[in-house]
Amino acid sequence: MCKLKILFVPLLASILIGIGLAQEEDMDWKGYNDNLLRFLRSNDDSLKILAMQSIILHGDKVNVNQEVYTIYNIYRSHKNEKVRQLALVALYKINNVWVLKNLIKDYYKETNLVIRGQIASILKENPVLYAVR
Repeated sequence: MCKLKILFVPLLASILIGIGLAQEEDMDWKGYNDNLLRFLRSNDDSLKILAMQSIILHGDKVNVNQEVYTIYNIYRSHKNEKVRQLALVALYKINNVWVLKNLIKDYYKETNLVIRGQIASILKENPVLYAVR
């Protein structure tokens, strides 16, 4: 199983990169979006990381609001700080009001100064918050 995973993840990454290099007007965004949702629902951290990277690259063209709680949970509970940071950037690109409201609360509770600074930057930069107030 491990050997299969070692072969599968790089193959999947090359497919996603190839899709990313294709001309955007030729993209099947619905299929791409469906794959991102499938990756986020998987139990494999590698697939979730690939999905979040793709959201960051193509956030304006995909709709993953169905799995925003999954990404938020990764940000809140993952043991690796870098993965938490990646999830925060993906959440920023998704631009979900529920997430932004929760990030305001999280800012005061967060003990990791790097994550806290990133939350502050997201809250400062995000225009959605001004519309909510």
